[in-house]
Amino acid sequence: MGRMLGYFPEETPMTRLPVVLAALCIASGHAGNLGVEEFDEGSRLYFAEEFRAAQQSFEEALSQDPENSRYSLWLGIALGRRAERMTGFRRLAAMSMAKRVKRCFERAIELDGSNLDALEALQGFHFDAPAIIGGSAAEARDLAGRIESVDRARGAAAWAAYYEHEGEFERAAEHFALARHLDPENTGHLVAHAAFLAKHGRQTDSDDLFDAAFARDPDNPELWLGAAKAWIGSKRRVLYPRARRLLERYIERPGREPDSDPASDVRKLLERL
Repeated sequence: MGRMLGYFPEETPMTRLPVVLAALCIASGHAGNLGVEEFDEGSRLYFAEEFRAAQQSFEEALSQDPENSRYSLWLGIALGRRAERMTGFRRLAAMSMAKRVKRCFERAIELDGSNLDALEALQGFHFDAPAIIGGSAAEARDLAGRIESVDRARGAAAWAAYYEHEGEFERAAEHFALARHLDPENTGHLVAHAAFLAKHGRQTDSDDLFDAAFARDPDNPELWLGAAKAWIGSKRRVLYPRARRLLERYIERPGREPDSDPASDVRKLLERL
């Protein structure tokens, strides 16, 4: 897996794979009943890309159950989406909002130290955010260790993301491969490794991994999106027709599960083809 979100208007994190949201499932059971209706409404609004309204619903859910780690995480996610879409003079507001994103993720971890989604989200924040609002490569490294202590495969993926961020590409490649080895049934790790290889010019190796992923899990939307992003990011023009088909299929898929790329962002990818 890769990073979750970009939080700032100037960022274009289109070449990275989803992290947190693809791992979440809104339809799963809730630990309690407090705030459930508000949380579900926030989820509906989020996937309709009504991020301000979603934020308000998540805030209402959290006010009813302040100790709910998941609610705090999703409030941070909605705030992050709002921040990343601010442009022009509103960038100052985006900076302030991004600080709140960080606090939400940290609070989610305080409430549940084993919340891998929150740990990965906070690591992504530290990769993306400038130091002035709390971004820190050292903190991202520490979080990789914390993730590893909870789940070895996701920890390997977190270390891969850290080493790639630091420009240590050989070590990153080793950890992408380790994540696959530790959790061989997880298509996300396979896709993340293939995308990394494509980004760094190892197209033949990348193609082999993508072929393996499509052979094993052809109906996985994460695979469709990851492959299309990798091919567009590496300017594999010969594969653009296939990328277009995958992106169109992704957008048109009924009952889309949670993911970190709103349909509007995927449509922007289509415009590049």
